[in-house]
Formats: sequence, C-alpha cells, structure tokens
Amino acid sequence: MLRTTVIIFVSVMLNGCQISPIKSNGLADYRATVISSQLPQELGPLTLVDAKSKSNIVTLVFVKKKTLNMDSLVEKIVVSFCGNIEIRPLLESGISYRIITLGKNEKVESLNVISLAKCSN
Repeated sequence: MLRTTVIIFVSVMLNGCQISPIKSNGLADYRATVISSQLPQELGPLTLVDAKSKSNIVTLVFVKKKTLNMDSLVEKIVVSFCGNIEIRPLLESGISYRIITLGKNEKVESLNVISLAKCSN
C-alpha cells in the first residue's frame, strides 16, 4: 500500500509539460524547480527533501525513515514512468531522473537512474 502511494505520488510530482521546443536541459531545470517548490514531501517511509537539475538530469533526494527495499521500489517506478503518457515523452526527449536515497546518518544508501534505456519498449 505504501509503495503504491509512493509510486503514484512520485509519478504525479514528476509529470511535466510536453512542450517540444524546450531543450531537455531547460525542461529538466523546470521540472526540478516545480518539484522543489513543493518540498519537503512525506511519502510513507520516504521524505523527498531536494530536487535539482544538472544538464538533462533531474536529481531527487529522499531520506529514508525506515528499512525499505529501494531496488524493488525503483523497479516499480521505472514501470510507472515508462508507461506514463506524460513522463514517457520526457524520457524520450533525453531527460533522466537520478534517485538518491539517504539513510539515518544522511549517507547515500542508494543511487538509481531512470532513463529511456530502462524502458523495455
């Protein structure tokens, strides 16, 4: 239940406009700015604390409140992103999402990248 909530929230937060003339770097910056304006966001066992962009990558930083299988969660997010009618075009335009998870001591516990290459079709 919590994983589904997290996946849905992250998908909604990352939905972007589909304006084709904007270069992917500018679009990544726009997405990070929009997401940052709504922080922090409690997402069950995770808190989204930062969103920033560099080049065509949107980096999302989460803090874990308890043990969570991030690999399994990221796999579900990849499926969600790749199938989403608003996020898929962003991936196709060259945008990637870097998901960083910090543990209790604010040390990086996981780093995952979601890009078009992760989509099977």
